[in-house]
Amino acid sequence: MKKLIYIFGVLALLFAGCAQKADNIKASYVSPLKYESYTCEQLKEEIFRINEKTAALAGQQNSTSTKDTVAMTAGVVIFWPALFLLALGDDEKEQIARMKGEYNAIKIAAEKKKCGFAPDMK
Repeated sequence: MKKLIYIFGVLALLFAGCAQKADNIKASYVSPLKYESYTCEQLKEEIFRINEKTAALAGQQNSTSTKDTVAMTAGVVIFWPALFLLALGDDEKEQIARMKGEYNAIKIAAEKKKCGFAPDMK
């Protein structure tokens, strides 16, 4: 019984080291005051810039997450040294969280100015 608990504990630690999918990363807080002096057109341009950057980062993050999942599966099922390959790619979690926070701040600023183009980030 102790061995089973130990194995589950080790597996839990290993899964904690895996990169998350981009959709599961929560936005960090960014103050909308940063954007209060922007015009509606500037806010719209900033939304597009952030969307492009976030999409690129999400692609990298999801690739890293997939590689981590494959390494974890191979390590647990087939060959334990594969576990050393976890998170070899860049984990973009912090940047994605910041970009999502910037997006939310711009959205709030656009809503306050009644710009009429504040869609939710997908």
